[in-house]
Amino acid sequence: MKIRMNEMTPEGKILNRGEVVIGETALEIVQGMMARNPFASGQAEMAYMGLTLARLGEADHTLPDDPFAAAEAFLRVLRDRGLTSEVEDDLLAPITNVKVRLVGEDGNAWAILGRCRAAMRKAGYPQAFIDTFVTEATAGNYDDLLATVMRYVAVE
Repeated sequence: MKIRMNEMTPEGKILNRGEVVIGETALEIVQGMMARNPFASGQAEMAYMGLTLARLGEADHTLPDDPFAAAEAFLRVLRDRGLTSEVEDDLLAPITNVKVRLVGEDGNAWAILGRCRAAMRKAGYPQAFIDTFVTEATAGNYDDLLATVMRYVAVE
């Protein structure tokens, strides 16, 4: 099982640029998340999941007593909030569900950026999220732009 962590602020800014956690079970995924979180040091899995849900405003969400079932319920809440997505194959899925055609189109950086922005807008992504994408995409050179585009959208 592979889970991509898509943490975002309420404004839509990505905090964790799609890091992937791999595990055989949901509980191993939670343990992998904990290993990447310096504030989770020394916490038990159940405490970590409860505290994380409370921080997300889901404090009233009751987790099952069984750690494996609790981990599955916890990951379901994160997925439903858009904070994680399952990666089904070895190719890492883009952060969004947006598809943009680049092959046979104008390869100018601004043209590519414009097509991506328009597609994200059409798909209903918040303007703050799109602005974060633009900031990241324009922070480097042309290769960096293409890498950012491929991280955010499915390129056709």
